[in-house]
Amino acid sequence: MKKSFILFGGIIFSFSSNIIAQQNVGIGTATPTEKLHVAGNVKVDTIKPNAIQFTPNAGNGKILTSNATGNASWAENSAAAGNLGYGGWGDCSTNFNIGEYLPVADNAGQKSDSLGSSVSVSAEFAFIGIPNADIGANTKQGAAIVYKYENSGWVYFAKLTDPAGDTDDQFGNSVYTNGNFAVIGSWNDDVGANSNQGSASIYQYNGTGWVFMQKITDAAGAALDRFGYSVSLSGNHLVVGAPFDDVGANTNQGSVSFFEYNGTNWALKIKLTDNNGSARDELGYSVAISGSNAIAGAPYADYQPGVAAPITDAGAVITYTFVSNNWIQGTKKINDGTEVNERFGQAVSLSTNSALIGEPGYSGGYGRARVYSFSGPVSLSLANESLLTKPSQEAGDNFGYSVSISDQHMMVGIKDDDVGSNTNEGSASVFVKLGNNWQQLQFIADPSGSANNEMGASVSIDGATKRFLIGAPGAFGNKGKVLFGRVN
Repeated sequence: MKKSFILFGGIIFSFSSNIIAQQNVGIGTATPTEKLHVAGNVKVDTIKPNAIQFTPNAGNGKILTSNATGNASWAENSAAAGNLGYGGWGDCSTNFNIGEYLPVADNAGQKSDSLGSSVSVSAEFAFIGIPNADIGANTKQGAAIVYKYENSGWVYFAKLTDPAGDTDDQFGNSVYTNGNFAVIGSWNDDVGANSNQGSASIYQYNGTGWVFMQKITDAAGAALDRFGYSVSLSGNHLVVGAPFDDVGANTNQGSVSFFEYNGTNWALKIKLTDNNGSARDELGYSVAISGSNAIAGAPYADYQPGVAAPITDAGAVITYTFVSNNWIQGTKKINDGTEVNERFGQAVSLSTNSALIGEPGYSGGYGRARVYSFSGPVSLSLANESLLTKPSQEAGDNFGYSVSISDQHMMVGIKDDDVGSNTNEGSASVFVKLGNNWQQLQFIADPSGSANNEMGASVSIDGATKRFLIGAPGAFGNKGKVLFGRVN
């Protein structure tokens, strides 16, 4: 048998070579249980490259985790799967589904301004509503901030206010921009003697700045209609919602008004109400328009209103089509849910061949969103419906509180999502269309978020540039902030 002799400090240790090969070696223990068992601390001054490797189950992008007894192993990085984390927004994920993180607040903002209550992004411009901003001595007159994308980044461009604004107008409660036009709602604007009838102001980009064009109102409006509660633009067409408009004896049944730009000004085409509507439907709570299609939400419509115990606030949506030079009502879809307060239609968005509808009250406030595909006039049949929810969601999240769809991308706001220990911090999800299916690309939380930010109260995404905008009006004591980003 071969023996090895090692000299340490004048002391000779003798080992049998086959014993070394077969037995465990202990340092600090007389009963080693592994090939090398060290009982105590290990001090390492220098580690040479590749000197220590953990090869079993290793893989690119994996992270080292341990179980309850301290045994380490490689595991998949959940953030890299695209369902958790912030993508390229400052965590350790490796897929970088999103980037260009930019949080923005109003340097002149004050508590309760609620910046980010409404947002809209299209091409190189982004509009941000600040409905509770004080303008001079007028408290809560409201304003909107415009940002422009130039030199590879978003820069402050302008702050817009109503030239004829007054106290408590809440100009900026809704905003929308498309092409060279933008519209800003002022739902509490007094029109003549009608308190809170509401209005919408239209701006045009002249190549150097956004110029006020025209303020539009409902000529047949009344006090408390809240015209301008929701707005949407597409080309030369504009739709404005007035969800608290009374129709006959039906209080707050709601209405939608369509306008068209004739080259000189914006003129009313038609005002539409629901012939089968009921009181408190609040049609026009949300509106969207794309090309020759439009849609409006009535989130407080009841399911089976004629029965003794209807399902209250189930929600409904109505579609519209531009035919023979005017808008006509198409499909009405009433939510056939089994629970009250699901509020189907609280948020709506429309793209070329898809309609996205938020239902934040679904299943006790878990919330969900529905996507409908169509060709030609928009049709809402269950045959082409996709259901979207948040993984690991909880009651009260309100997934679907806000929605935005553009081409192959869409966003859903989750305003009351608890993130970690932060109650109602809020979040959002980005989805991408793969074939005929929609798949979540990234769940988004704010790396610097805090409780009650209500991030996701508003969302907007531009499919052409893949840039998006998320409002968090509760941030900084309700001063509010917005988060710019981009799908990579």
